[in-house]
Order: sequence, then structure tokens, then C-alpha cells
Amino acid sequence: MIIVSLTGHSNSGKTSLAKELTRLLSREGIPVNYIKNIPHDDASFDAEGKDTENLLSAGAVVSAGRSPSKTFFTFNGSMQISEIIMMIRERSRICILEGFRNELDQLSPQIRVIMDLGSAEVIFHEEGGKPKKQSFLLWSQFGDLVNQVSETLHKML
Repeated sequence: MIIVSLTGHSNSGKTSLAKELTRLLSREGIPVNYIKNIPHDDASFDAEGKDTENLLSAGAVVSAGRSPSKTFFTFNGSMQISEIIMMIRERSRICILEGFRNELDQLSPQIRVIMDLGSAEVIFHEEGGKPKKQSFLLWSQFGDLVNQVSETLHKML
């Protein structure tokens, strides 16, 4: 499974990028999973207007969320990100993670997007090669960012 990691400040565009990639890839018949890290316990999962619901509407095969005390799937207790991925890995070849900055070392994402207000740095890890970095200005190059990540995912499939 190809793991795409999106990290950054609140309102930096992580969910917008996840939705655009999911919409684009789903239209092409490429199934995508989405997992959101929710760092607080007052989260409501799969509710209208929430990111997990919006990603399902965008075409995600599985949309999951994890807070400190709950995991979306209606399981009691928080699960490790690796456990969630193992549960859904057979449903698609691509998994987009939003958040989980402190757990990425154990996952080794092939594409990592680090977003800040107004800009994004993308690190592409291709098998057997050195990581490649590319920077984007979000307000003027958001479409270029979506296309570059999508093209790289197609090469990895």
C-alpha cells in the first residue's frame, strides 16, 4: 500500500488536498483510504460536514478517524495507526493520512506533504532512490501540487 502523509498547521490545506486527490483518483477507478488524526476527545465521527464524511463523499473507500479515546469504526479505545492500516490495507492500494506527525517514523510514507499556511513541501521517496523535494505555493500552485502528487502515485502503482 502506498502511504501519502499530509501534515501541517490547522487550516493549511491538508483536507482540501486529501479531498482533491481522492476525488481525482476515485474518478480514475483507483481506490483510496483516508485516515484522520483528531487530537481531541470531543470529536464526532462520520457526521455531516466533518472531514471523515466529506472524504467518503469525495470517493474514499474507507474513511477512518482516531482521537485519544476512540477510533472511527465504533471500536472502544484508541488504536495504533499501524493497526488501522492493517485492517483496511486490502481495500485499496493508496492510503492518505492526515496528521500523525509524531508517528510517521514507524510508517515510512512514500509521499510526505508538509503544509504550512500558504506553502507546501513535498518529499517523494521512490524505491531505491534518494528522496526528492519540491515546494509549492498553495494559493497559486494548489492544482500543480495535486497533479504532481497524483502523477507520482500513478508511477508507483
